[in-house]
Amino acid sequence: MLENMRILVVEDDPSVAMVCKEALDELGAIATVATSVDDAMLVAQEFTLDAIIADVALPDGSVDDLRVRLLKTRNAARTPLIVMSGYDLRSKYTGDGIWGYLQKPFHIDELERAVASVIAQNHAGC
Repeated sequence: MLENMRILVVEDDPSVAMVCKEALDELGAIATVATSVDDAMLVAQEFTLDAIIADVALPDGSVDDLRVRLLKTRNAARTPLIVMSGYDLRSKYTGDGIWGYLQKPFHIDELERAVASVIAQNHAGC
C-alpha cells in the first residue's frame, strides 16, 4: 500500500525514529529520518515527499515551526503532515495544514493507516 512512497519521519528520539523508519520500510515506503526542523527542511527541499510524520517537540523548534517553514517551500507546501506526540494534543492539531495525528505509543498498523489515509486523500485532491 505504501510501495515507493517517500515518507519523512521527523523525530529526535532515536528509538521512536528507528521503529517508524523500519516499519515504513517494511511496508514498502522509502523512509528518511530527520532529527530537527532544520534537518527536515533540508530533506523537504531535496526530495518530493508523499507525507511527513513529525513529533510535536523538536530540539530546534516545534511542529508548528516546521509547518510554517514547509508552507514557504514550493516543493513541500502541499505535503500531508501527520503530527505525533506522547501527549493528547489531538484537539490542538486538527485542520489548518495537519492531515493526521498519532498518539504515542502507537501500533505499527495505526502508523500504516494514518500514512495510507493522508496519501490517499492527497492523491484524491490532485
